[in-house]
Formats: sequence, structure tokens, C-alpha cells
Amino acid sequence: MSIVVLFPITGGSGTITTDLVIVPADFVIRLSGGSANTSPNSSLGGGKSNTTVIDNAMDNFFDDVSGAEAAASDVEYRCGYLHNANATGTMYSTKMWIAANTPGFDDVAIGLGTSAIGGTEQTIADENTAPTSVTFSTPSGFATGLLMGDIPAGSHKAFWIRRNVIFDSPSFPNDFYQLQFRCSSDHT
Repeated sequence: MSIVVLFPITGGSGTITTDLVIVPADFVIRLSGGSANTSPNSSLGGGKSNTTVIDNAMDNFFDDVSGAEAAASDVEYRCGYLHNANATGTMYSTKMWIAANTPGFDDVAIGLGTSAIGGTEQTIADENTAPTSVTFSTPSGFATGLLMGDIPAGSHKAFWIRRNVIFDSPSFPNDFYQLQFRCSSDHT
């Protein structure tokens, strides 16, 4: 399963603006699990990793679902960070949502991390343990997106993804979902 990340920056009219401080390259998704973590399977909270999630690559956040996991109706969790890679600009009123849920026999839901902007997120015991006090939902557009807040330059906000595999589901190669992030770089 792969995550595809979309980062449109739009003005009030919904058109793409080119004179903004924040640009799509400033939206960086990082694993959790501490600065040295390079494994999506170990992205279970804790400090922000130096490893960037490679967009649109297979198994970039969740591993493949085994036959045993499908038979058991497996539910797994991963924690990531939206990192603002801009040197000076703040991502104001940042939101995230699910632009496309999986076409396979599973689905994803998202929730905001419980740590403050720039903080270290809680760590869960294993991938099947739900994080404490995180509410999961499936917002499908900007209007219903999760408000992450204002993320200063060089800072981050944690988020969680829950993958729910439907009981006894058949194999579905190249499964994916799309997360979308949007902010304003003008605090007006």
C-alpha cells in the first residue's frame, strides 16, 4: 500500500497562486520513531524522523497485508509528521484530508496527534494498539478537513493514520490512498 500526498496551495478563489511564501516543496511528510528511524513499520509515534516519506512509492507508510492479517480483519496505526521545510514562512490554518480512500478491500482514517505543534507525539506499543485520545475520521475535502493549526518554519505537527483491513478480504495489488494538505502563507 502506498500513500500519495497532494499539496495544493490556493488563494481564496480556489485558484493556484504563484506569489506565496509557502510552496509545495515545503510540505514534507516525515516518519516518526525518532530521528534515526528509516522504517515505516517503526513509525509508531515518538520523535520526528529525519526520513522523508517518498511520495507515491509502494509500502511507503504501511506494509503489505498478509493473508493472516486479512483473515483477522487487521487494524494498524502509523504516525507521521507534516514538517514545514520553509526557512522563514509559517503554514497558517493548515488542514489535511483524505483526497482518495483506497480502491482495495481496506480503508484509512486520519487523526491529529495529541502533541503540540513542534512537540513529540506519544508512542504506541505496537502497530495494532490505538493511540490514546486520537479521534479518527475520514474527511474528504477542505471544508471538513482536520485543522492542524499554524506550523512555523522548521516545525511540525503529528498526525495518525489508521488502516482497517476488511475481514477475509482478497488480495489487491498496488493499493493506495491520497492525503491532501493545504495552508495559507498569508495570515490575513
